[in-house]
Amino acid sequence: MKKNIALFLLLFCSAVQIYAEKPKTILKKFDVVEKLPQVSDGDAETFWRNVVDKDIQFQELLKKIYNKKGTAKKAREKIEESIQDGNKSIRKYIEFDSLLDSLKYHLAGYTKRAEKIKISYLSIGEENAFTTPDGNIYMCYGLMDVFPENELYRMVIATLAHEMVHSMLQHALVGKYKTLKKEKANRIMAYTMGGLMVAADGYAASQGFNTADGKSYSNMIRNFEMDSYLYQFSYSRNQEYEADIIAFRLLDWIGFGGEAIIDLLKCIEQPFEYADKESNHPTIKQRIAVLEYMCTQPRVLY
Repeated sequence: MKKNIALFLLLFCSAVQIYAEKPKTILKKFDVVEKLPQVSDGDAETFWRNVVDKDIQFQELLKKIYNKKGTAKKAREKIEESIQDGNKSIRKYIEFDSLLDSLKYHLAGYTKRAEKIKISYLSIGEENAFTTPDGNIYMCYGLMDVFPENELYRMVIATLAHEMVHSMLQHALVGKYKTLKKEKANRIMAYTMGGLMVAADGYAASQGFNTADGKSYSNMIRNFEMDSYLYQFSYSRNQEYEADIIAFRLLDWIGFGGEAIIDLLKCIEQPFEYADKESNHPTIKQRIAVLEYMCTQPRVLY
């Protein structure tokens, strides 16, 4: 009986995962095209005003994270620790370039919010670009070697557009908050289920029955709790999809063309492909599939 239940849950979860990964489903979840006017003015400030500032649900979430105690406070503290540790690690590799940094105005508008963001090179050979929890963006020199010389500027803009979404939507802080809330809920669920299992075992023993496998229920509770942490990966996967989709719309909005994100992903597919099935990133192929589907859908006129 237990094996049948476990098999059913496995098949059900697999079916949900397959459905959730469909490009149409992902796009519906994260697309912002309906928040934008049908015709673009080419100004990035207008884009973010519609996508971020007028998003009441998102603004309420930020207000909760910045003002409440408990999980929200813990998330803020964790992010502050990450910022301090990160700055110690990368400080000696930072090479500020005013020309590179000026691209932020092209992607974020001439706003105070953009002024707080710094875009710099890191003098390391890693083929990577990333956004730190304080919203700053870094491009490693190793990544520049991956880009074709005749596409260098276009690939840099596409990379920065993707990272700009992470920065503007405060993905690090929001992700940490949601992860901590999920972990708390999972612990409660684990202990509740554990209590029910122990009670059921006690009843079975009183009736003269033995447990099926003799496994310690305390171990089962710990294993369930540990496995439950895997749920946090969905937020990272979602944020990668969200960053791709909104960056695509942003590049369309400023007249650069969202296809640059697709070409970027194809360019870095080999060095960045994730083989681990438990990776907290979707594969490059999955990300490309979503964006190629976007190309068949309505787009903002420029």
